[in-house]
Amino acid sequence: MLELFIEPLSIWNPQLGRELKSRLNWPNIGIATAISILMQWLTFLGSDWIRIHDSPKWWLNICELLDKEIWLALAIGGTYLIAQDFDRELRSGTLDIVNLSPANP
Repeated sequence: MLELFIEPLSIWNPQLGRELKSRLNWPNIGIATAISILMQWLTFLGSDWIRIHDSPKWWLNICELLDKEIWLALAIGGTYLIAQDFDRELRSGTLDIVNLSPANP
């Protein structure tokens, strides 16, 4: 079923089609959906708590809460992607760490 959406994109942009075929699968969609539902639930709980305790600044508090959640999600997601790429490079043997100190003559 995912191929129905990916094929038109593959014709328009082959690289995007290859990337989507490799990364867009049902387990990844399930994980993204679960994280999305969890974050929405946490935001809803936080907004109820904020609404009860400090109603005049409700929107400001919601924006601050979402700002913290977004930064947390970006930090965790970025760290995971860097670790995944590092592990893939190690396994394939293409990880070459360049020595940045000057060489002795």
